[in-house]
Amino acid sequence: MKIRPLKKEDYTDCVHLLNQSFDEKYISLEQLEKEILKNTLFYGAFEKSELIGCVGLLQKSEESYKIVRLAVHPNYRHKGYGEKLIAHAENTAILNGGTKMSLAFLVPNESLKNWYLNLGYEMEKTKKYKNTEKSICFAKKKLPKTPPYGGLNKRVPCCSQCGFPEKVCICKIHPKLASPNKFVIIMHPEEVGRTTNTGRLIKNAFPNNTEIFYWHRTTINYNLKKALKDNDYHKILVFPPDKEEYDHKAISRDMIKEISTDKNIMFIILDGTWKEARKILKKSSYLKDIQMLDLDIDFKTEYYLRRNKDLGHICTVEVAIELLKLVGESENAHELHKYFQSFLLRYDQGRRM
Repeated sequence: MKIRPLKKEDYTDCVHLLNQSFDEKYISLEQLEKEILKNTLFYGAFEKSELIGCVGLLQKSEESYKIVRLAVHPNYRHKGYGEKLIAHAENTAILNGGTKMSLAFLVPNESLKNWYLNLGYEMEKTKKYKNTEKSICFAKKKLPKTPPYGGLNKRVPCCSQCGFPEKVCICKIHPKLASPNKFVIIMHPEEVGRTTNTGRLIKNAFPNNTEIFYWHRTTINYNLKKALKDNDYHKILVFPPDKEEYDHKAISRDMIKEISTDKNIMFIILDGTWKEARKILKKSSYLKDIQMLDLDIDFKTEYYLRRNKDLGHICTVEVAIELLKLVGESENAHELHKYFQSFLLRYDQGRRM
């Protein structure tokens, strides 16, 4: 099962799914399109090419989100798909700066109520629904600061924050570092919840100097937009300017050293596979005017947890290590490198438990 943002060609199937799940006249295609235009993000759960579930995420304020239009096809219920859709919506909200989640459902429905209670939601109030005998129950949940990661090893208890077995949890070993410079990590949705992800190591090590933002192809996170307007930093996008259209934005390593003597730098890193990172760059117009740095790595990556078809590329935390060296923060680079090596070691230990 794969969860991804709905495309326009999925809208008709989504309407059909919602009407099958609730009522024949529950929603029209026109209504769905209006909700999407009004800042509701819709995600679909797919088995191969079949849409089997959906969930909408409505942003109510900078920190408050609401789950809407949650549905799973009747043939696929009671198999954990609804829980995965909820988790996806929550993770998306967290990575967009959300701290509160709310939802509503019709009552009486004790089984659904208990299901939400088990997912950590608190019941707030019940209100009579329009001119019917039905009532609607409102629930809320406080979201964690970072999305939970799936367990690395199903045979042993794993930490909900890092996904590693509790005996080798990486939450307990991260260094506490600080830098005058800043890392902005734009994370591809496929990276959310991956125990192999290394972008999170930068955030763990530099909690006050790192911001992680979830990338969406059609919208820009409010806080990311705000961060990119911060004039206290000189902004550099770490990505090879390997096309003619990027020539005018290319910046050298020596220029970075010169800039860092006069102004603090905001390094923008695209967190994903090479293909995913290129997609982020291509689809994100807000990155078009930012200078681009090619690190031009001449060493082999230490990262081996995923196969990389593009030889010579390094993982996200290795990018940060090289940038720290470049701006003269050799001690920070050394400590982050040690943390990265511990991450790899504990990953192997956790898999073997």
